[in-house]
Parts: sequence; structure tokens; C-alpha cells
Amino acid sequence: MTPSRRCAALFLLFCLPVAQACRREKPATISTAQLDSLPAPPPLPLSHFNIPLVYDYTPVLAVVERAVPMKFGSIDSVRMVGNDPNRHYAYEAVRGPFTTFVSDNEVHLRATLSYAARGYFKPRFGPTISAGCGGDSAADRPRVTVELITPLTLTSDWHLSSRARIGRLGPVSSADRDRCTVSIIRYDVTQRVIDAAHDALNSHLPDIDRKISRVDLGSHFEEWWGLLNKPIRLTDNVWLLLGPERLRMGEVSGSGDDLIVDAGLDARPRIVTGAEPHVNVPPLPPLARDTAATGFHIVLGGLMSYADASKTI
Repeated sequence: MTPSRRCAALFLLFCLPVAQACRREKPATISTAQLDSLPAPPPLPLSHFNIPLVYDYTPVLAVVERAVPMKFGSIDSVRMVGNDPNRHYAYEAVRGPFTTFVSDNEVHLRATLSYAARGYFKPRFGPTISAGCGGDSAADRPRVTVELITPLTLTSDWHLSSRARIGRLGPVSSADRDRCTVSIIRYDVTQRVIDAAHDALNSHLPDIDRKISRVDLGSHFEEWWGLLNKPIRLTDNVWLLLGPERLRMGEVSGSGDDLIVDAGLDARPRIVTGAEPHVNVPPLPPLARDTAATGFHIVLGGLMSYADASKTI
């Protein structure tokens, strides 16, 4: 055998087994259609998000405005001072509009009552004598601060829930301007106005809670629920589906006219590829009670074709 033939034989001897080995180890090609037809991976554990839900609580202001009377008492309604038939008094108080603010996770509703009062003294001989305060000018009338407090929360069917109570109820200041003592009958009408306002407000608290409970926020959160179900584009032909399943009620705080609920979201997020997926938005689920969990615990799963993975990488 010539040297050239020996070289050729050695070349074939070493190269053919390598070529055969390469042919044996080359993986079979799986088409995109074949991969896409595979069953989806098993459901992943729930992921947990803590997210703020914000809603404007000014509808509560309108409810309280309608529920609390604008006027207390009447100058034409004369009352006896104790058991003394010679001394009588009358008062009339008008409520201003409520303002609101949030403190210690509760909504405070505050208004000012301005009032006028008159005292009547009938001596044993002679005509009845009268005197009063707050009758000359509405701007100079004595004033009483009225404050209602309620923690606001959401029920499982997305209605507001309230437990209103009376907070502060007393003169706006300690100045003489905000007290009314009728000298001719030696009687402080201020406390009578406060007592009457307390009784009137206390009788309306159940009505306030009942009317607030009719405030339905379901439609507001249905729109937000729809956004959570909308596919989120990560890059070309790659989408994140949050897969929300449940919302949980958490801590409540406030800012301005907004009440903020630190809600928990339970979801099964996954990543899909291809054209934007169509999602059938499920109905808004009942609101659940929150646990002590905070922060995020997220598990992601996805199914991607070889061609899409190669292209993305």
C-alpha cells in the first residue's frame, strides 16, 4: 500500500466513527406545533402580592350631609328651666357643612353649629322680660363643634361598612363668644344646645351606618379587576398573565379624600409567547379577609416553544 493510500485509510478509520457518533447524538428536531400541542404544565402554587386599593370616600360625606339635620331646636319652642314657672328659655342651632379628614385609620367628619338663644323671666308683678345671645348677627353667634368618627371598611360584596360614633361635641373655643349665659334667668344655654345636639346626632347614627352600607363600590373595582386580567406585554410576543383569583382586605389608611386599603392579591402568574392572548375576565370575586402576610411571594411558570425561546434569547 502506498503512503498516500495508508493516509486515506487512517483518515477514514478515525473520522467515520466520529461522524457516526455525531449522527447518533444529534437530538431529534421538535416542531413548534408539536411543542404547542403538549399539555400545559400543572398549576403553580398561589402567588401573593400586597397592593393598595384606593377609593374616594367623599360619597360618605354626601350620605352624612343628608342624614344629619341642618337645624336643631326653635326659638318658638319655649322650655321651662327646671321646675321654675317664672324662668323659660329657647334656642335654635343651624349646622354648617361637614368637612372630612383621616386620622388613625378612621374618617372624621366635622361641622360647626351656630346658635341663638333667648331667656324669659316673668316676675311676680309686671311684664315678662327677655334677653338672649346670638340674635343680632349670625356671624357673632356662639358656636359648637360637632365631630363624627367612623372606621370605614369593605364588606365581602364590595359595599362600604361604617360604625359611626360621636367624637367631639363642645364649644369651638373657651372664649366668651362661644358661650351663651342668659343673665336674667341665670342660665347657661350652651350645655342645653350641646345636649340637644348629642341626642339628635345619637339617634341618627344607625341611619348613617345604614345609608353608608348602601354605597356599592363593586363597579369601581370591577374595572380595576379587568385591568389585572389584561395581558402585560414584556417584549415582542412575550406576555405576562397575572391570573388573579382573589383579593383580601388589609390595613386601611387615608390620604386627602382617598381611603387606601393595603389589599392582598392571590394570583397564578404565567408567561406565554406568541400573539397577544385572549383572556375571559372572570367575575369579581367576593372580598376575603387578609392574613398577616406582607410583601411579595411570586411563583412564575411558562411554556415556550424552542423557536420562540431561541429568538427571545
